[in-house]
Amino acid sequence: MTLYTWSKTASNNATADSTINWAEGQSPSSVNDSARATMAGVAKFRDDNNGSITTGGSSTAYTATSNQIFDSLAHLDKQQITIVPHTTSGASPTLNVDSLGAKAINYATGQAVATGALVQATPYRLTYYNATNEFILEGQVAAVTGAFTFGGAVAFGSTTSFTGKASFTSTDSKREEAVRLGAHQVINSRHDDELSKIRGALDMILVTANVPLNWAAYFDCLAPKGVLHFVGVVPEPVSVMPITLILGQKSVSGTPLGSPSNTRRMIEFCARHQIAPVIETFPMSRANEALEHLEAGKARYRIVLENDLR
Repeated sequence: MTLYTWSKTASNNATADSTINWAEGQSPSSVNDSARATMAGVAKFRDDNNGSITTGGSSTAYTATSNQIFDSLAHLDKQQITIVPHTTSGASPTLNVDSLGAKAINYATGQAVATGALVQATPYRLTYYNATNEFILEGQVAAVTGAFTFGGAVAFGSTTSFTGKASFTSTDSKREEAVRLGAHQVINSRHDDELSKIRGALDMILVTANVPLNWAAYFDCLAPKGVLHFVGVVPEPVSVMPITLILGQKSVSGTPLGSPSNTRRMIEFCARHQIAPVIETFPMSRANEALEHLEAGKARYRIVLENDLR
């Protein structure tokens, strides 16, 4: 009972599935068997997508057995399966369904999910694409630009529901730390080749920067219906060609400082997920040194002055 062989043309289903007899002129006594077999086929499809499949293998090489039992990668093509990892994923994980071969688990074409992106005992839905030889993890992809001018922006990323979390930076020195704070991918906004790799891939870009940027390049990175969302106060108008918004149904939005109730919920969220700000401390007696450190762009990411003047 294999739904992947069923046809959208009703007349073709007489012999589409060798395990179910819906042939023209079948005997009345066989109809009940065919109906029950069809129900079993639908149940197998249901259980391939309801989170009842727990993986085996290792954190970097998952294995799974489907209920439909796919007999080839061609039949697995564009089919969905929901897995529950038995262990949290390691670096560049793969999935081998029905012993058809290990295939990369990516959040976008050719873009591997980050270490730890698949959490143990959590269901994830994936779609296999035979043309690119990969499973694509279902979900949204968000990016933060100017993340390091906005304390904790990437730290929040490690607890959000976005499948992929990217960070834009203008300096490679911040790349490693961005990954440590939760970014799946770090893009140097000064490198056109890096921007070209994510063109049309992001559902949302959160702008925390307060300086003018190459907005056309960022709009190019948005997927259809993507949003360029501002929380940073950029001092100049943001220019965009209307055709860019129209053809891609893209939009621009912004939000001010949260209300007291939203701030309280944010603090509760931080406490629940053990999110703490990334700060550096200086004694007040070295305030001038702290200011120079900040002006040099070396602060990570907020400077707190401690009172040593008794």
